[in-house]
Amino acid sequence: MLTGTRRTRGEAIAVSALSEHPDGRTSIAEVADTLHEGLRGAAPDLVLLMTSFQHARVLPEAAVQLRRTLGAGHVLGGTADTVMSDARAPEGRPATSGLALHLPGAGIRVWRSTPRHPLPLSRPNDLPAAVGLDDETRGIFVMGDPYTTPASRMIPLLASCTGRPVPIFGGLLSGASQAGGNCVLLDDLTLNEGCVGVSFSGIEIDVIASEGCKPVGQPHVVTQCDENIIQQLGGRPAIQALQETVESLAERDQELARKGLVVGQAVDSNKTRFGRGDFELRNVMGVHPEKGIAIAAIPRVGRTVQFHVRSAKAADEDLRLQLDGQSLSSSPLAVLATSCKARGRAFFGHEAHDGGVLRERLEKPPMWGFHGVGEFGPTGASATVHAQSIVAAMLRTVG
Repeated sequence: MLTGTRRTRGEAIAVSALSEHPDGRTSIAEVADTLHEGLRGAAPDLVLLMTSFQHARVLPEAAVQLRRTLGAGHVLGGTADTVMSDARAPEGRPATSGLALHLPGAGIRVWRSTPRHPLPLSRPNDLPAAVGLDDETRGIFVMGDPYTTPASRMIPLLASCTGRPVPIFGGLLSGASQAGGNCVLLDDLTLNEGCVGVSFSGIEIDVIASEGCKPVGQPHVVTQCDENIIQQLGGRPAIQALQETVESLAERDQELARKGLVVGQAVDSNKTRFGRGDFELRNVMGVHPEKGIAIAAIPRVGRTVQFHVRSAKAADEDLRLQLDGQSLSSSPLAVLATSCKARGRAFFGHEAHDGGVLRERLEKPPMWGFHGVGEFGPTGASATVHAQSIVAAMLRTVG
């Protein structure tokens, strides 16, 4: 199946495409042809390209051909477990998605970071020059290999290194279960490590991060921890606090807790009341009766945490609530989205839930994205690596 969407705003053009052809070269060629047709002779300043892991072997060569066919200024791409385009997200099936952007008057600065040639994270004052950040920058898209990208350190630094908040969006690629398996593409060079990004200026960018969990029980303060293990909460064994929380829940929420718990770490532990967006969600990796609760983060003493459960109903409601504010603005030229790979058919009961809601609420703009294993997006006045979330960036022309 081959589909595509086109939208214009003045001279700006956005075209999206998705092909489910099982042959990798044909799939990428079909996407290139659909983008070329939608551009109607205009050369794209940027093309975003994502293939499922089944097409990883042919991506490097096919991407070079796509760039030449379209006359694209730059191409960024990678491999994922599931690609997204418009209201489609084929899970477990080979596919390719692409988005072509023709943006007269906009500024586009692409960059790459690898373990051998990393961004100067230890010298934050040098970061703006490395990624093309200045007073006109309106947002930065980043995607990278989860095994070789220091995302938890890099993303907050990118958001704050200029002294003013800069929206960060994108995520970690899900195309491989071990190091060396992902493709990370920038222009004519594909590597299997590091990350790539693009800094935008001359366009408006709104970014939302919507979580797929709801809080349960009461907040607790970490009083003892070791590496990634929470040992005590409020001066009591963490296991005791967890047991009491689960036992206090209604039967339905106890069922959700048995399917998997998440720990939310407060963005601001000085708060006395917490609501939506006040926690960074991290998976519970294991529970040991004597050691404590292991989480996918490094906790610290004094930080407030609260247990959460995954909830499809809460995830749907939160995404729709987040998008309500977008109705005050014009429908976007295009949408870039990264959805946690756990927010798929097994979670919602059907494919492409997030893409479908975005398409419905935003008047069917061209949309491109992928299922990730960490979603980059806003938290308070900064940015972080989210979990169990969808991050969506709405691109609009100026004026």
